[in-house]
Amino acid sequence: MTVNFEERDQHLRDSLRLQNQSESYRHQAVVARSRADQETDPAKKVKHEADADRFQARSDDLAQQQKAEEQKYFKSDMNVRKQIRTEQDPTARKALRDEDVARKADIHLDAAGKTKAERTQEGARTSVKYMGVGERPARMNNFAKGTDFSRKVEVERLPEGSTMSQYPHAKYGNGNYFAQKSAEPDRVGIDASRREPQQQRQVNGRVRALKSRATPARDDFSDDRGRTVTHTRGGDRQYVIKDSMQERLSEPVSAKKQSQKAAFGTSKSTKNPSYGDWLKKQEQAKTPSMSRK
Repeated sequence: MTVNFEERDQHLRDSLRLQNQSESYRHQAVVARSRADQETDPAKKVKHEADADRFQARSDDLAQQQKAEEQKYFKSDMNVRKQIRTEQDPTARKALRDEDVARKADIHLDAAGKTKAERTQEGARTSVKYMGVGERPARMNNFAKGTDFSRKVEVERLPEGSTMSQYPHAKYGNGNYFAQKSAEPDRVGIDASRREPQQQRQVNGRVRALKSRATPARDDFSDDRGRTVTHTRGGDRQYVIKDSMQERLSEPVSAKKQSQKAAFGTSKSTKNPSYGDWLKKQEQAKTPSMSRK
């Protein structure tokens, strides 16, 4: 059986190319704003701000093109999966699914500028499988660029009762990235000084997370004003927990409150609320939920 991977693959390449171009212009806008903040000459300050506006406008335009290309990718990817499902032979069907994952993984590695060493390819394929069907290419691209694929990437079941931490973004909330509560923010790719205070979530059920090591990276995203670039060291363990698994985590609690809770103790009859319960409360209060890329 022949599956038409080529059209789908091209849409994926084009979507990632447009995303990378958009993020490059956005980064230039952040740098220009940062220079404007440091400039003392009024005329030069105005020029830097004008440059920033020009770069940001170009970034926004490319982002819209990327979203349109992404929709073409989803449509063609659905056709590929339909073709694979029609294969009657189980062995041949598994081979096609493995080829599907391998092709996506290699395209993401190319877009992220990663080498295709054996371990790198294995980690990328593990990541594609975990992210699952219907995941936005942009999210996998961001993960690939921020991950050290020379280190092992694996899916791990988190111990029930363990605690994971996050530093929420002021504009986009918590998202899907977690770390161990003792991890230094700089070692997992973020500038904590530009984030909300650390929050902790308890694992209340069967939660499978994608574990990897963060690579050294520039953080031009944490500052919600878009005016600061910070270079981070990376090197520590980072965890991605997809949305469907976050139903089995407790609601976010600030690290300060969590330490007070541990110091003074709690009643055994107190039930730790689920993430789903917390979301319902947020909807009732008409406040946005905490999800981002």
